[in-house]
Amino acid sequence: MKLLFLGLFLIGISITVFLPPFQGPDEAAHWKTAINQASVIFPECSFEKSLPNFFESNRIVWHSQEKLALAKFSELNSLRETCKTRDVAYSNVFSYPTVLVSAALTWWMPSNPWTAVFRFYLSRLLGGVAFLLIVSQVLRRGFSLPLFLFVASPLLLQQVFTVSGDTVVLLFVGYSILLLQSSKVCKFLGYEIYILGLLGVGVAANKPTILPVLFFMALFSRKKGQNSLGILYLLLMASVFLFLRNDSISLATTESINPHRQIDFVLENIWGTFRALWRTVRAALWPATWVSPLGYLETTLLFGFPIVWSLVWFLSWPIQFRFSNFLGRRLELFSAFLGVVLMGFLSALAMYLVYTPVGYHMVLGMQSRYIFPALLFGIFLIGHDRSRGQKSLKGWGFVISQGMLVYSIFCVGYSLVSRYWVV
Repeated sequence: MKLLFLGLFLIGISITVFLPPFQGPDEAAHWKTAINQASVIFPECSFEKSLPNFFESNRIVWHSQEKLALAKFSELNSLRETCKTRDVAYSNVFSYPTVLVSAALTWWMPSNPWTAVFRFYLSRLLGGVAFLLIVSQVLRRGFSLPLFLFVASPLLLQQVFTVSGDTVVLLFVGYSILLLQSSKVCKFLGYEIYILGLLGVGVAANKPTILPVLFFMALFSRKKGQNSLGILYLLLMASVFLFLRNDSISLATTESINPHRQIDFVLENIWGTFRALWRTVRAALWPATWVSPLGYLETTLLFGFPIVWSLVWFLSWPIQFRFSNFLGRRLELFSAFLGVVLMGFLSALAMYLVYTPVGYHMVLGMQSRYIFPALLFGIFLIGHDRSRGQKSLKGWGFVISQGMLVYSIFCVGYSLVSRYWVV
């Protein structure tokens, strides 16, 4: 088990180190948002706000011929403070906990460009380490090979090992799974509720795609007798609706995006809306999109990694359930899979209402990473009963896990270095 999580950590470290600063999806915008939201900690003018422009994030994004020279770090002493930056029009101070923690841990360090860079990389690292610690506890209580391989997918690890609004969402879902998996009943005033609540506040103002996941979590918590968690999930659902009602995202972006008019369009054009959602969900749920590309939706992993990983992930299900049990439980597994698809549809619907122009033929802004929370919780639910009490895998399951980790570390490291860096 320790070797498996060491492999996950090495993949995450490869992404943290070899993916240039601000080349994660929307990482520059999320970093500037986090700095602006944490104005109590960061001064109005800071070196942190200057980093995205310094590392030329816009020059590299979408331009495969552009690379970053290692010598760029030697020019850090020329960096000057910036006072005003543009950021995304949503989230709150709790949406980026890793940036807050990294600033708190380095409060004693002098304000200079090197401190700013150190805080950036520390923010990247903290989210990934926290997520892996949570997942390690989940899998220690019941090892699920499909869940482990999904967590090991480079695109998911990228979201927790970069500065992203997805980090707090995945931490929230992972910690929720850990609490729902426990036999201990959470008390409403217990510290677990407070931790989950703080993460949930950051999620509610950040990702409307969390709504269907919160609904299914509330149902599952009822089944597990975790009534306090169920109440918290319902309160967070109300918070998401309140946030959407204020239109703080959509109406501030463009006049063509209007959730109220979009709802009317959906009700009048149900079949057209279904086709738009289906095209989006079909592409987002295909496993090959979970592992490639990395970076700002551009860097494809080499050596056939997406195909190999997809085949291994599909094969992990009969291995997890044993082949005979897998065939016997096909109806149960199919029903659970439909539940995951339903969460994907509802996640896409949230994006269709909030981010997509009225009447558009497809969902804009929807990426596979937005369905990761639903997939993480859904895969846990599918394998929950079978994995309970299973501490580790032996035989083929262990060999496959180790082999895929070594393969992933090599493919991720080599692909990122060859794409982004020049000596």
